[in-house]
Amino acid sequence: MFHNEPADIRNIFDTVIDRLVPPPPDAEPSHDREARRQRALNRIEYTLITTFHSSCEAIGLYLPQNYNHQQLEAEEEHIGDFTVTPEGGGHVGDDGQERGQRGWQAVVDRDVQRMRPHQREAYDQIMSSVREVHRDPLNQNIQRCFMVEGPGGVGKTLLNNTLIAMCKAERLTIIPTASTGIASTLMLGGATTHSSLWIPIDLENDTLSRLDAHGPLAEKIKSAHPGTHPRVVCPNRDSTRLRPPGEESHWR
Repeated sequence: MFHNEPADIRNIFDTVIDRLVPPPPDAEPSHDREARRQRALNRIEYTLITTFHSSCEAIGLYLPQNYNHQQLEAEEEHIGDFTVTPEGGGHVGDDGQERGQRGWQAVVDRDVQRMRPHQREAYDQIMSSVREVHRDPLNQNIQRCFMVEGPGGVGKTLLNNTLIAMCKAERLTIIPTASTGIASTLMLGGATTHSSLWIPIDLENDTLSRLDAHGPLAEKIKSAHPGTHPRVVCPNRDSTRLRPPGEESHWR
């Protein structure tokens, strides 16, 4: 909806609302449809603000009622905080419903057992560094950057996703990104670097950042502990420079 901006966007939203936020089983859909509409609009507003620097009103949707950014941000951080022990198979790349039922810590416990020795060694080293940085963020002697490489099938995705799940289990802020949309779908909560950090596709030396230095996304980036990126790229050095307060952005 954000990229295409269909003319009948409100009609599309009203048509799919019962799929976006399904009613309770055996309940009359019209009974709580308005409450579910507002819930969906609030979540869409949050995503548009944090990912696209936009809003429901800007793309032609209804304005959400009682929008609370801090509350939605807290909910986002605690999605998947459950304690049910997983049973049977599956692995860390399974669908969101499984993760919601079984919990981040349970996913980690299960998938660590699936790791080969070299994966476990990398996992332990990276998580040790993450925890040290969390305890002592000003210590510049702690290693902060790691590069994992290897051909397809060696287990890079399992390693990345177990790291993400562990950070979620420990309630650490993490921003998993990839340089392509396909790569981002392999990561838990992954998104492209361009959408996550508002990096324009076309960059020039004088291109101003889309990031407000004190905006919600900038604050999230500042508070983030680790970030994972499964493909190495060399972005323009100005692409993630924060826009100082009072400096207008060329991007809307």
